[in-house]
Amino acid sequence: MGRSNGVALSAVFALALVASACGSDDEAGGGGGDDAGAGGASSTLRLGLLTSTSGPASSEYAVTADGVNARLQAYEAEGGECADEFDFEVVTADDTSSPQGALSGAQRLVQQEEVDAVLEVSSTFFGAAPFLTTQGSDIPVFGAGFDGATEWSNTDDNMFLSSRLPDYEAAFTTAGEYFALQGATKIAGVAYAVPSAQQAIETLVESAEAAGLERVYVNDSVPIGSTDVGSIVLQIIDSGADSIQTAMLPSTAFAILDGLREAGYDLDTAVLPTGYSSDLLTSPSAASAEGVSFQLSVAPVELESEATTRFASAMQEYAGVDGGIPGYALTTAWVTTDLFLHGLEENGCDASPDSLISTLQQDDDWDAEGLYPGPVPQTTTDYDELCLFYVKVENGAFVPVEEASPICGEPVD
Repeated sequence: MGRSNGVALSAVFALALVASACGSDDEAGGGGGDDAGAGGASSTLRLGLLTSTSGPASSEYAVTADGVNARLQAYEAEGGECADEFDFEVVTADDTSSPQGALSGAQRLVQQEEVDAVLEVSSTFFGAAPFLTTQGSDIPVFGAGFDGATEWSNTDDNMFLSSRLPDYEAAFTTAGEYFALQGATKIAGVAYAVPSAQQAIETLVESAEAAGLERVYVNDSVPIGSTDVGSIVLQIIDSGADSIQTAMLPSTAFAILDGLREAGYDLDTAVLPTGYSSDLLTSPSAASAEGVSFQLSVAPVELESEATTRFASAMQEYAGVDGGIPGYALTTAWVTTDLFLHGLEENGCDASPDSLISTLQQDDDWDAEGLYPGPVPQTTTDYDELCLFYVKVENGAFVPVEEASPICGEPVD
């Protein structure tokens, strides 16, 4: 079976940033968190957060600590099962958007800050993963696994996935079924010249072909962050494509879509893996996003389910997200912290690292309290289904696509 690549799509831009990041000296930024204990004789749990507060990836991840603290504050306000037992203190270490910085930050958290657990939202975490796995039963580690560290594929160590492990080489029928649902017949794929993005766009186009679409144009050599897309626009027009899938930052994707519109060329379907957030709807790019579809591995808040309503309210109250639609970094920080809290409760509010690790190694039912369409098992990284949510921008608002909320597919043969 192939591994799910849903989060891989959501994080392509983050991995692209890695390619442009250079090594740097050891720097680490500290950050505090609000106590989440309700009072009494609470003990303190120190949570180490490894993320980017400097370097190119910080443009996305500088807000990560807000997502962690939002989940902890919501847990206290809701009277979480272990809220009376512990005060939570968050210590942030900067990965400096580099593998070397990630290693230095992780070493600081473990050796100097003496944290009880590590939460990571870092595109360069692979630089720290070998060191953290040597901590064995002393330090549980939680993260989405989109950095590409091979250690995430192990199910008997101290690392736990807050999202299904990305596989850039596995194609599922999910994306193709969405294009077919939209009536698309000819697919164009455009990606950055980064291995993860190139592999992701290939699997997406393969998915479209499995659904009966014709591959008419693929360009996976676009420079990172480029908006010089005139030649790409002309080649898409020449190809006769009626749909497009991208694996790149929204800025580049929107430049392509704007160029096509200016040329009077209309696409039936355009799908982006990133950009879903309140910020987009109030940005200058809002007009460019009209009619565009976005892929999500986490349920969009517009579904107004119990889980998404609670999530959106907490993001507004505790993270200051106007409209309650957080971007990728905040969402990943929330679900990663939620997995830690889930493990703590499953372990009977026993925070001993070895017991917590043993408990989570057997866990198969965590789904971020309904934000995911199904559980994220800790016992395997082989999946036989990929479910994605799709939303489309209509009249300046995100609207869930009824037949694709979510849409689930199987591995392409």
